[in-house]
Amino acid sequence: EKMAGAANHLGYSLRGKDLEARGEKYDILYMGVGKDYLEMMDIKMAEGRSFREELDSDNRAMLVNERLVQEFGWEQPLGQQVAMDSATYTIVGIVKDFVQQSAFNPVAPLALTRVEPEDYQFLMVRARAENLLALEKELRAEWARLFPLKAYRGFFQDEILAEELLVSNNIKWMLLFQALVAILLSMTGLFAMVSLNVLKRLKEIAIRRIVGAQATHIAYLINKNYLWIFAVAAILGAAGGAFLSWKLMDSIFAIHAGLHGGLMAGAAIGVVLLAVGTISFKVLGVLRVNPAEILRRE
Repeated sequence: EKMAGAANHLGYSLRGKDLEARGEKYDILYMGVGKDYLEMMDIKMAEGRSFREELDSDNRAMLVNERLVQEFGWEQPLGQQVAMDSATYTIVGIVKDFVQQSAFNPVAPLALTRVEPEDYQFLMVRARAENLLALEKELRAEWARLFPLKAYRGFFQDEILAEELLVSNNIKWMLLFQALVAILLSMTGLFAMVSLNVLKRLKEIAIRRIVGAQATHIAYLINKNYLWIFAVAAILGAAGGAFLSWKLMDSIFAIHAGLHGGLMAGAAIGVVLLAVGTISFKVLGVLRVNPAEILRRE
């Protein structure tokens, strides 16, 4: 669908540079890109404009990211003059911050300049998902024809994030296993406590049924304390789990999506429903027994 070239590529070959502004030098990341690279990689503009092929002056134009503007403390970044590699550039646009190397690294100050096709080191090709494998095969064959003595080093963009995905999946399955074990142990303990409580109050249950009490009312009276405990525990557990999960992600990833309140609320509601189901299973089993039979045994 689309092609673009660049001297540097996201997640693969960003370079460190010294950028001089207002007499001070700053360490930044740098990318030299072709005219269609930003559109190709879906890099959005926050302010100003992108490079224009028809403007020869854009050979000395520069784009910077929001992080660089923030770190430099510029209120009006457009039009600022900066120096890099003994050349002076004019900032014409601000790009929105994006993941530059990996989710393990924070967003760093970044500058982009336009490079000519003879300086390209990378060729990016975007195609439909169903055509990717066939296209990659064609590119590999064409490379072998043009450069028989050079190894083909093509890759898919998602391979750059393979390590992050592996770490994320490992964390997910580890926490899921721990959560299932914790739930199983909790429900087992709750079932044991409810069973003991019901055994202690069998006579009361039978009498209440004989005088016409509803089964739901009896179940509530017997186990309301457990329900309150689980409701409070669910709320505190959801809040504590959110805090610890956020800290865990912060310790591993510099960039992450965080947690949604709906997810934690759903977890809390799920715990309460599991508790209600466990209690109901035991209580309803007792309520099916003839109350006269219970009193006779008592």
